Amino acid sequence: MEENVQRVFSIIIAVIIFFLLPMYVAFEKKDDVAYALAVKITSELVENVKNNGYISRKMYEDYVSKLGITNNTYEIKMEHKSYKYNPIIYSYTDTTYKKIRETFDYGIYKNEYKLGSISYKGNTYGNLILSYAKNEEVYTESQILDVLSRDNSGIYTGMSKEAYANIKINDIPLEPNLYTSGALGAIYTMNKGDQFTVRIKNVNTTTAEIFFNALTVGMVTEPIPRVYVNYGSTILAEKYKNWVVANSGYTGNVQEITIAETGNYLLEVWGASGSGNNPDNLNLASRGGKGGYAKGQKYFTKGTRIYAYVGGQGAGDKGGFNGGGNAGPKANGGGGATDIRIIGGAWNDNLSLNSRIIVAGGGGGADDVLTNELPGSLNDGSGGDGGGTNGSKGYINGSLAIRGVDPIPEYNNIQCANGGAQYAFNGLKLGYAENAIFYNDLGGGGGGYYGGAPSKHYNGGGGGGSGFIGGVANGQMQSGTNTGNGMFRITFIN
Repeated sequence: MEENVQRVFSIIIAVIIFFLLPMYVAFEKKDDVAYALAVKITSELVENVKNNGYISRKMYEDYVSKLGITNNTYEIKMEHKSYKYNPIIYSYTDTTYKKIRETFDYGIYKNEYKLGSISYKGNTYGNLILSYAKNEEVYTESQILDVLSRDNSGIYTGMSKEAYANIKINDIPLEPNLYTSGALGAIYTMNKGDQFTVRIKNVNTTTAEIFFNALTVGMVTEPIPRVYVNYGSTILAEKYKNWVVANSGYTGNVQEITIAETGNYLLEVWGASGSGNNPDNLNLASRGGKGGYAKGQKYFTKGTRIYAYVGGQGAGDKGGFNGGGNAGPKANGGGGATDIRIIGGAWNDNLSLNSRIIVAGGGGGADDVLTNELPGSLNDGSGGDGGGTNGSKGYINGSLAIRGVDPIPEYNNIQCANGGAQYAFNGLKLGYAENAIFYNDLGGGGGGYYGGAPSKHYNGGGGGGSGFIGGVANGQMQSGTNTGNGMFRITFIN
């Protein structure tokens, strides 16, 4: 009996030594290879984020795809530690400064701070000190992936497009939810000095673990990850800041931009609105027409010079810069178009006008600006919206201008539907709206690829100018999107 037990035990030992142990060692080497690959793939991702300052949807999807070659399933944890320094104002002229110092929020009191004193609850404090309080915010993979899952057609910063278009590039707020369109898809941005860490561990049972459990006869009750990687780094660059090559509002003159890097760019332009009652106030009649919007992509080589002409809003009976038409007496001028060109020069130079690659039409001017008018009334001569293939017609006595009824002219300009070639209908002008004749309450037309027609009827609004996307790829246009002066933005895609 004892001899049989020894024989069985010897067989078990032999199986372990000659079969299970070599198999375990072989599969453990396979896990070691998977670990080395996971370290390499993870370090490449983190280093890429470190040197660019962002993680894109494509970067994350590529990372997950590459991990798949290890034949393991992973739990992926990402962490972004954002360090921000919030300015706080201190005053040392009063013994109560310790009690009230935290109330001196820089955002509220910065203008007073620049003047050298702060008034607070009836007291004036001088001898001011500006210091900074460090604040750490931690963002997890769920927050990061939430941003990466979004779809967007442009840059988002939590600001209105009007405010965003008029700030300097270095003043653009850099929040973790900034993202952009293009080949990269959505992106999650980080600032220089922040920390980014990726931790992964396999959640599947590997073959080596099965053999290990067999060798230990199940003595290990808790599963041990065979592939565990913890890799992090400090953000060194913020390359996404350079994506917004140029963004500007109205200046009243040509703006020259030199392309610094060869690649594809997103071009966006907003036309100006016509003069008149506020286009956003639907309770008033005789509103100025809104400016249009156009966007598209263009490939530029390094050193290329392009020229932006931002439309000005109509002011009184004067048309806005870049093609807005003057109105008749007591009426309102049209808004100027916003466009980007390959050839510079005066805004109305024929060679320059013919080099336009994208245009957002300006809105038409209204007839008058009485504050007690009602929409649709006989005195409602609202201007037509700019933008789109055809700028919109103006209103006459509360109704849209009707085609072909004398003496009402055509209030919209025409762009052929064949994708870019355009012609002037009924004498409309390339790039600008003709001035209205000398008669009361005749609104001016908006500037555009072809300018809108001015009103030739009492209590009539001018037509909006047309848009143009014939010089860009993947172009889109919208009419009636912008109130106020025009703007443009040029964004690097890839």
